[in-house]
Amino acid sequence: MAQPSVVRNVLSNWVGIPLNLSYALFITPLVVRALDKELYGVWSFLNGLLMYTDLLYLGLGSALVKYVAQYRASNDHHSVKRVFSVVLGIYATLGLTCLSVALAASGFVPQVFAEPLSAEAAHVTSITCMLLGLQLFLLFVGSALSGLICGCERYDLVSGVAIVMICVRFVATPFVLRASEPMLGLAMLMVGVAALQAVVLAVVALTQVPDLPMWPAVPTLAELGLLYRFGLETFFLVVGIKIISYTDITVIAATLGASSVALYALPLQLIDFSRACINGFTGVQLPRLTGMSARNDSRALRDAYLSTTRIACFLGGWLFAGLISLGPAFLNRWVGTAFGTPVQWVLVFLGLAAFGQVLALHAPLAFYQSLHLVSFPAKVLLAEAGLNLGLSIWLAPRMGISGVALATALPALLVSALVIPAHLCRRLGVPIRRLVESSVLPGVAMLAATLVILQASAWLLPPEDYPSIVANGLMTLPVAALVFTLTFPVDERRAVWGMLRRVPEPVQG
Repeated sequence: MAQPSVVRNVLSNWVGIPLNLSYALFITPLVVRALDKELYGVWSFLNGLLMYTDLLYLGLGSALVKYVAQYRASNDHHSVKRVFSVVLGIYATLGLTCLSVALAASGFVPQVFAEPLSAEAAHVTSITCMLLGLQLFLLFVGSALSGLICGCERYDLVSGVAIVMICVRFVATPFVLRASEPMLGLAMLMVGVAALQAVVLAVVALTQVPDLPMWPAVPTLAELGLLYRFGLETFFLVVGIKIISYTDITVIAATLGASSVALYALPLQLIDFSRACINGFTGVQLPRLTGMSARNDSRALRDAYLSTTRIACFLGGWLFAGLISLGPAFLNRWVGTAFGTPVQWVLVFLGLAAFGQVLALHAPLAFYQSLHLVSFPAKVLLAEAGLNLGLSIWLAPRMGISGVALATALPALLVSALVIPAHLCRRLGVPIRRLVESSVLPGVAMLAATLVILQASAWLLPPEDYPSIVANGLMTLPVAALVFTLTFPVDERRAVWGMLRRVPEPVQG
């Protein structure tokens, strides 16, 4: 049976996902209409650039969570406060650096697009770039606070703050879009929300660690070595992930223009929501797996890997098949036929790539971190990223945005999804055949069955509006229950149903 803290953290992550979906469902069409295709492409491009700043964390987020949990386990409260202050100092420095770069680059960003922006759009783009730089500084500060809270095994509190911020954005966005320069209004809203989030996280952090110092500390060489020995391996992993996930937008902007960025960004956003559902389950496993590793409990690690992969692949097969089949109809109804009809193959390729990433990244990552073996998947993902980038540059002018999506799918399925699980199986002593039969095949079966059901249901009830799209999606639930019953072990079925039914009891911080 899952531990109460794991159940609480998973459920809190999943609560935020429908809120994010609701926000996107109602707000994105308003944003698209307010900005028009050109400025929405610019907005998507600028926000895509922000994703690269995750590289600057250099893996310190995972290191902070690990050492806070470790020091709390030994009741070393002084070290908890010290490691937080050190990371806060590093993050604040990184945030100020990002702000400075954004200010310096703001005059050059409008010139990167293949199709020149109008003078007014270029001016707005420059100011927006400056504001997003300020947002980055605030997000870095908030990240240090989030890491501390997660190290206290309270992912649910971090999720709760994120939910509140979604609600604030939900209420405020329609008002800022009425401004004469709606993109500037959006950027100012993002700055305000980031500042509010940092303040709320600081209050929450104080409830977990009384007398927590909120002033950054200068790290010693020993402290830097401690943090970066663990963090740098994760950093190189993140480098690969970011190249895989976000260079597509940059390649499209440079070769096809802002309008094509807008077309690609929306299906990518749908895929990201599905990946968030899976990460809501896999992303909270590190503290528990670290305990297993410290106890040298190899059997528990093997069982956990098979179970985690099985559940993640099952969820991925269901979600990605749904997006492949219903995504274009949803986009046609959501933001217009100009955005949905042209992206069918984009969704096919991105959905298949995301399924490969479940095997290569979502399921095994926490296991590699707990075993201090992150360097291997980092190298593999960097190789995948290089292939992805090269193929994107080659296929973009030949196949358009579908070619860029195909360039993501091929390396994900033929490189990382084959190499990384096989390596982890050898390290854990799990026969690769057992992983495939007991954990991967349920996901593949779910993917294929969902595609078949949705194709048949679309023939009976064409998904042309929201009720028919929802009705088609609901038709997959019986087959999902059947595949789950036929392919999952009895004890695991009971544990999963118990987790979904359970209302976790509050745990004192």
